[in-house]
Amino acid sequence: MSDAVLYEKRGSVAVITLNQPKTMNSLCSAIWNGWIDGIEKANADDEVGAMVFTGTGKAFCAGGDMNEGFLPKLRGDEPYEGTDHRLGGLGMPWDWLRILRDSKPTVAAVNGLAIGGGATSILPCDIIVAAEEASFHYMFVKLGIVPELGSSHYLAKRVGFTKASEIVLTANPVSASEALDIGLVNAVAPQESLLDKALEYANAMAANPGPMVKLTKKLLAENTAETDIDMIWRRESDALRECFTMPEHREAVTAFLEKRAPDFAAARAAAAAKDS
Repeated sequence: MSDAVLYEKRGSVAVITLNQPKTMNSLCSAIWNGWIDGIEKANADDEVGAMVFTGTGKAFCAGGDMNEGFLPKLRGDEPYEGTDHRLGGLGMPWDWLRILRDSKPTVAAVNGLAIGGGATSILPCDIIVAAEEASFHYMFVKLGIVPELGSSHYLAKRVGFTKASEIVLTANPVSASEALDIGLVNAVAPQESLLDKALEYANAMAANPGPMVKLTKKLLAENTAETDIDMIWRRESDALRECFTMPEHREAVTAFLEKRAPDFAAARAAAAAKDS
């Protein structure tokens, strides 16, 4: 990973920090690639159970890098990519929404300004916490474009159709306190304790068995928009059936009956050794 994005392990949590404060952590290729590399690194590390995203400087992320993303195409120096079906031709080689939804649990710790893509990129995260000074800016219509990165779905999922319409059609900024009131964020904390609050959530999720966390995230992604009740039943039943075969389920029940804390890692390791 480059210095554009920092990676640090804090116990069972990976902290991934956008680190180009001079550009307000704008979404250039170095930021995107470093962010995704960090997520992949955390997902591949068995010692990591969750991850936190944050930024350095006065902004979490100021959105797309104009010089790298928009201007070359507006000037005609580069063509819009006809095969890009995710970002209108600007070029998006990754499926960002699936990267976040298929990953270990994620917490966005918004330390300051979150503008455009900086505000939309974190909507698929599992939990969002904001510093008291943070603000969210969905100003797409003012730039002559529309919301992106799945935000026309996830913003409405978080705050409801009424508030989502107000936010994106007026393009008015959303303060941290308002974001908490409308359900855009889970919590607001003083700047000095923002990371601690994010780590509190991340550690709570990391303490739970990974396979069950992943299955639960999948159920939430698939069933929140599902209207077929039989399909909802079927997905949950299939996931339960899968859980019943896993050592983590056996360990949880055994630990409960024995009145002790479960050791999911040991249970998984013992099962792997038995099968080898």
